[in-house]
Amino acid sequence: MKKHLYTLLLIVIFLIGLSLVLYPSVSNWWNQTRSSKVISDYSELVAQMDDDTYDRMWAQAVAYNESRAGMLNPFLLTQEQQQAYQQVLNLDGNGVMGYIEIPSLGVSLPIYHTVNEDILQVAVGHLDWSDLPVGGEGTHSVMSGHRGLPSAKLFTDLDDLRPGDTFLLRILDNLLTYEVDQILIVEPHQVEDLKREPGLDLCTLGTCTPYGINT
Repeated sequence: MKKHLYTLLLIVIFLIGLSLVLYPSVSNWWNQTRSSKVISDYSELVAQMDDDTYDRMWAQAVAYNESRAGMLNPFLLTQEQQQAYQQVLNLDGNGVMGYIEIPSLGVSLPIYHTVNEDILQVAVGHLDWSDLPVGGEGTHSVMSGHRGLPSAKLFTDLDDLRPGDTFLLRILDNLLTYEVDQILIVEPHQVEDLKREPGLDLCTLGTCTPYGINT
């Protein structure tokens, strides 16, 4: 009887150990599968839009960015501004505004409104006080993603990007391509480099460092 219990205990320990080893790979596969489904659903919704609806949604996003010029605090939205933000580029109310692709890293992830923690656990978030990612001179959109999560790869390899590399944003059916021009390590309060710059069309990708510390 003791021998059987000992054997059973070894099997249980083995299965627990195997689960811990496989968890990151299986969880990341599941998240990638989910992300692919979200992107596919988004693309299908865009393809079904008529031209008038498409043009109206794009114009709303451009107008929203233009309205930000008069904000007293460029890093904080009022409740009214937050409500307006949530309505723009939100096709079916799930918060997805497009997706990002980083070819050199094999990254393809949905972009959601806000950087709430539930979003950052599975996808990329858009900082609500930054410009919507529709491009244009004098705009600066900011995206954020976790790295080092055991459950999803996300921006884990973002530090492998180098100046000259490119990444792509697919917003509605528009493709915006950005070239990496600088890589900075800053403290959370150092936000000067996230401001608009006259005449430039900017997009910043942010993540936490050191690896695995996402506070």
